[in-house]
Order: sequence, then C-alpha cells, then structure tokens
Amino acid sequence: MNTTTHISITALLSLMLTACGGGDGDSSSGSSSGSSSTGSSASSTGTGSSTSTISDSVNSSSDTEPAAPKAITFSTEAGDPEVDVYALPQRSMDDLQVQDDFSYDPTKPLTVNIDISGLSTGRAFLSIYSDFVQYDDGSYAADTSSKVASLSLDSGTGSVDVVSSDQHEVFLAEVWFYDGTAPYQATISYANSDVIY
Repeated sequence: MNTTTHISITALLSLMLTACGGGDGDSSSGSSSGSSSTGSSASSTGTGSSTSTISDSVNSSSDTEPAAPKAITFSTEAGDPEVDVYALPQRSMDDLQVQDDFSYDPTKPLTVNIDISGLSTGRAFLSIYSDFVQYDDGSYAADTSSKVASLSLDSGTGSVDVVSSDQHEVFLAEVWFYDGTAPYQATISYANSDVIY
C-alpha cells in the first residue's frame, strides 16, 4: 500500500469518525448529570503499522449549559506523537444572545450642510470621501474610489445625505470649482457635519 493510499484511508477514516461522533446532547440513559467517557479505535491493515486510534470524552453538567467540547486524540502511526483536536458542539440561532438596543444596521446616516458663499457663489461641485490621507503641509488626498456623495452647489450652498459604513467617523469634503482653481477641502464628522466658509 503506497503513501497516497495510506493518507486517503486515514483521511476517510477520520471523516467517518468525525461525522458519526456527534450527538444531540440528550442523555437518554437516565442520568441527568455526570460525565461519560467513550473510547473507540479503528485500524487499517496492510504493509506497515498504520493504526488510527481515537479517544474522546464528553462532559455534560446540565441541559441549560452548552455541552463541553469533545477532546479527540489522534495517533496515526506507531511512535508518532498524539494530537488533540477539539470538536465544538453545534449551535443554533436560538443560542445567540444580543442586547436589546443592538443595531444590526452597519450604516450611519449623516446630513452634510455646506455654505461657501463667503468664498464663492460661482458654479461648484461637492464630493465627499470616506478614505483619504493628510500630508505634512495640511492638504489632503482623497481615495477617489471611496466617494460616498456628491452634489452641485447652488450659489455656494447645498445639503446632501451621506450613508456610509459605521466604521468611518471622519470624511473629506472637497469643493471643486469650474474655473480650474484648487479645491476647497475640509474634514467633516458626525459631531460636526457643517461646512461653512
């Protein structure tokens, strides 16, 4: 028997024993608490000494506590060190405990009000980005793929709603002018979402 066949048999044996080694946690033998220990072994025959031994133990204390993980010890070859693997019990959505005020919504709304009429009332365009870097000179560079909102300004004013992931706390607002001048940049946050100049 070659090595590939030996590995295939060992893997198949491990999968079969793992698949049938579970249980639903019911103790139908009449005992309500305590511990039970079961052991099983399987061997494959052929050239060489390839024996797979599995020992597992389950501790259950009550029906309200989750079952303890099964400790499964594998020894695949004579003289090889034993490896412990822990199989966690199956859980369902009924086991999930969440605080009453927990929000499953991963987004946060933000209303941005802008008034740059003190700077310019000409044609301008607002872009808001969630990812950006700040340079040593105080200027910013936006990651253009992170644009979360945009708006044409009317006489230097406007308002736009931003919906973004709740992981973003600070945004970059850039006002672009159609005459080709450098954009006006400002950071905004949930605490300070107004841009006034």
